[in-house]
Amino acid sequence: KKNNYINSKKYFKNEISNQKGIKSFNLMLEHMYGPNDNPNKFIEIVSQNMHNKIDKMDLTLGNQKRDFIHVEDVWDLVVCIIDKITSFEIKNYNFEVGNGKSISIRDFLTTMKIIFNSNIKLNFGGIEENKFEINDSFSNINTIPSQLNWKPKISIDKGIKSLIIN
Repeated sequence: KKNNYINSKKYFKNEISNQKGIKSFNLMLEHMYGPNDNPNKFIEIVSQNMHNKIDKMDLTLGNQKRDFIHVEDVWDLVVCIIDKITSFEIKNYNFEVGNGKSISIRDFLTTMKIIFNSNIKLNFGGIEENKFEINDSFSNINTIPSQLNWKPKISIDKGIKSLIIN
């Protein structure tokens, strides 16, 4: 299922890049998260487990690093692109979207546990590592043109706080 998704993205990117006479913007997102996300996504699962006061969650060691980007920052970038669309030439653009730095899953979840004031036991090492896992993934936000005047604004702490259901 995941391979089909990945292949369809590659196919679409190739097809759109072969089109002439249009402007296209391919936003290559790192690890986007935010409130009311897809219930099958990792951060949303952890968030729900914390909200539901689950006792324990088995995890890998959590040493793999991800570039977490809050959905509001992604939305701000989309608005910037729309606002400045006439300043772009007719061609295809590829922007790497994230914070430009990575944080370990372990550190992200530990921060999440503190902010949520959760008693969940994060059982790091309870699940075997995937040998095909990417160890460190982060974006090069310098691919986003300075004319957009965009930088991510939502800190990890503020982003995690947005996940708390009142």
